[in-house]
Amino acid sequence: MNLTVILVNWNQSETTLRCLQSLLEHTRDEGSFVYRAIVVDNASSPAEIAKLEKGIAPHSDWVTLLKHATNAGFAGGNNIGIRHALRTQQPDYIWLLNNDIIVQEGALNALVAAARKYPKIKIWGSTIYELHPTLHFHCAGGFRYNALFSIPAPIRLEENEALPEGIYHPLPEMDYPAGASMFVKSEVFIETGLMNEMYFLYYEELDLVRQIGGRKHLAWCPDSVLHHESGKSTGSQNPNDGRGSWIAHYYGNLSALKYTWRYHRLYFPVVCCFRLLSKSVLFLLHRDFRAFAPLLKAYSDFFRRS
Repeated sequence: MNLTVILVNWNQSETTLRCLQSLLEHTRDEGSFVYRAIVVDNASSPAEIAKLEKGIAPHSDWVTLLKHATNAGFAGGNNIGIRHALRTQQPDYIWLLNNDIIVQEGALNALVAAARKYPKIKIWGSTIYELHPTLHFHCAGGFRYNALFSIPAPIRLEENEALPEGIYHPLPEMDYPAGASMFVKSEVFIETGLMNEMYFLYYEELDLVRQIGGRKHLAWCPDSVLHHESGKSTGSQNPNDGRGSWIAHYYGNLSALKYTWRYHRLYFPVVCCFRLLSKSVLFLLHRDFRAFAPLLKAYSDFFRRS
């Protein structure tokens, strides 16, 4: 089996190199598959690019660096890597991996084993643990999504519930895989198309699932365990507690409005009002007054461009 791992980097060279190193150290060479990595740099500063080039140089036999002149966002950056992979490497699967992930022992091997055993599944999710404030379970493969209120909720195990044994666990209630780790059959991008670049950041996963025909094509691989430093790639302090960066707040709201208008237009008035009110209350509770500016700009930009 031929695999390509794609990471998107934006001014986080040390984080990206840490991810690559964890992938190299914790992937067992069983001789049953070959993997290469592509790092797409989204117009980082010259100093960050220099660090990235220096760190990748010793691994140039399996890591390719693609430098993009402008910041293409998450979807656009991944698409650059996907096009290059399909054109030059012809992989069977493409692993879209956040650069703020630390790969754990055998995580990629488990995904390969699951894909071999259940070849009809188009996208696999991993078991993800968050690193902050302390290491804790985050999600079993992905999220549920309440379209009426535009609320995502990670799929979690019951308290003290152990991970299921084995490499495959169907989750019919999973609406989309966690974007931090999506192990995608290459035919998805060949037959259905690439990630939708109308979303600069966030909601690309939900849109991709819609494109491939819904959640029946998704599954969770419990044995693929990853640690995630959530928000690192967007500069957020604590996105899981509402303290996201300017970029996270802006695109989180803008993409929610775009997605709802595209797929759930009847829900749009509810989403529009609920999101504005709930976010405002959240910002006030956390005394995060700076977050109002990106929220209001997201609404302004959406209605101005619609």
